[in-house]
Amino acid sequence: MDKKALLKIRTAFWCHSILQELQLNSLAGLLKLENLSEREFLRNHSSCFTNRDTAIAAHIILCVERFEPKTWRKYFKGETQPTTIIKDQLNAVDLIGSVLPKTKLAFQNGPFNILKVFTAGYNKEAVISFAEGVEELYRTNNLQPSVWQMNVFTKKYELHLEFKKDYYEYLAKGQVMAFFSCYREILDTTLVELDSNKSILQLTEAFILTNFFSDNIMKFSNRLVDGLAIHHIRDTYNIPPYLWKDAFHIVSDAISHYKNYANEFNLTEAKENFA
Repeated sequence: MDKKALLKIRTAFWCHSILQELQLNSLAGLLKLENLSEREFLRNHSSCFTNRDTAIAAHIILCVERFEPKTWRKYFKGETQPTTIIKDQLNAVDLIGSVLPKTKLAFQNGPFNILKVFTAGYNKEAVISFAEGVEELYRTNNLQPSVWQMNVFTKKYELHLEFKKDYYEYLAKGQVMAFFSCYREILDTTLVELDSNKSILQLTEAFILTNFFSDNIMKFSNRLVDGLAIHHIRDTYNIPPYLWKDAFHIVSDAISHYKNYANEFNLTEAKENFA
């Protein structure tokens, strides 16, 4: 694992989350915050924070004792990473995270827990992170996961509202794959329409199958080179595809596998070469 490449990926997710949490469209909008008085900042952005005190603290961090524009530009270009101590034993991730907690989670976990899964140490940790990501995807689409189960008495399918309790019992019994399979079904259901972020979780799903359950690397290879998730991440978070190859050995291996066996197995046409 190339830690520098991974840090660049984390930083890109972090930068995007700052704009998202402040309801801004660009770095230029973030830089303009330095011109706002406390009153103006609260009027425009108080809804972004949990309470007034946090919003006032955010004004100090983002406007009064702000980062220099060149510092922000380096963060957004991936030239500088926000992990160096800068104030009161805090780095930029911790400092911004003190008023916008979701930005710190974005740095650590990535959208829909993709980084949390890719850096997980064992299968239970990975599948729980995947399940949380699936539930987050539904929330962002203003939906609830729909699980239908046959009633043994009426022989009819009914909406199962207590599915999480049942699913987590699988984990309690050590049945990690069963738990994972349940959330795979929720992700892959055709009963609801989910947005393009679904591709991120489909890539994560394929990663878990290969990395933790010894599945053939072919599915993961296909998910990589079909470009859906990688292009979505590139376009949304400004992350060059090659960083994934540099950051994770399994991505590099999957690309090599694809190049070696694409013709033999008639795999998906490659739409991303990670160069």
